[in-house]
Amino acid sequence: MAKPRIELCSYKDCVEAATYILELDGRRYALCRSHYRELLRRLEEKAAEYGKANLLDLDPKEVEGVVRSIRINRDSSSGRENAST
Repeated sequence: MAKPRIELCSYKDCVEAATYILELDGRRYALCRSHYRELLRRLEEKAAEYGKANLLDLDPKEVEGVVRSIRINRDSSSGRENAST
């Protein structure tokens, strides 16, 4: 019987097993517990500062399919919902 494949965190140089899968704009990002908690902490900070935050505020930066960072859009509006103009 084949062993189940363990997916690793999508962050560059992270070798931890992914615990969460985050899907943004049709792309899947596997995140270990510490990177997921870091994202939550940063979203909470934005919500405290601006009164709201959501997943549309996340802006992943990838190089060759590896996540370098996932930035939080810091303006008061959600970046992608106003990007159509």
